[in-house]
Amino acid sequence: MAADHPRKVLFISADQWRGECLSALGHEVVKTPNLDRLAADGVLFRRHYSQSSPCGPARTSLLTGMYLMNHRAGRNGTPVDGRFTNIALEVRKAGYDPTLFGYTDTAPDPRRFAPGDPALTTYEGVLPGMSVGLQLPEHMAAWIADLRAKGYDLPRGRWDVYKPVADYPGAADRGHSFRPPIFSAADSETTFMADAVMKWLSVRRDENWFAHAVFLRPHPPLIAPEPYNTL
Repeated sequence: MAADHPRKVLFISADQWRGECLSALGHEVVKTPNLDRLAADGVLFRRHYSQSSPCGPARTSLLTGMYLMNHRAGRNGTPVDGRFTNIALEVRKAGYDPTLFGYTDTAPDPRRFAPGDPALTTYEGVLPGMSVGLQLPEHMAAWIADLRAKGYDLPRGRWDVYKPVADYPGAADRGHSFRPPIFSAADSETTFMADAVMKWLSVRRDENWFAHAVFLRPHPPLIAPEPYNTL
């Protein structure tokens, strides 16, 4: 057990979220009430800029505290030098067990593995030092298994899950991203992962913890369940 005042760190990232798309910053269209409440109860960095694009190099900068020119993981899949430290390794020194929900897409340093090691066949590895609460790599097998258990017909897994609803009313006048997927908002990958985080937190009220939640959305494919598709 921790002391009378346990230390808790919740580190959230949303893949490809534009910085100004928060109603807390005065966006005229986008409404983000839950994030606004987090901003009101914490520190809001109004002049924080991503170091690079695409998402993998930008995330590596966040996790290592380094500029792209220093960590050199310049594209998705570029290995990260195993000699670098990162946020997970550093918070372990402070007594935390940093736990990941989602993904970091950290390609491992090949010098630390045998040539045939399966870890070298994917760029969707976990940041060194991170424990895993729920990993959701690109195939999202855990979420799709949950959808199938709920009765969704997904014979091809991820290739079927983002299919839009056929003949959706009004879609002809609103563009391709207006049609929702077959799953409901309550069954979305965002809700699935948020529920996993909440369950994990529910039994750690009196402990020190460090949780890193990486949400895919609003990363493509650009499809949103009802009622969010109409917004």
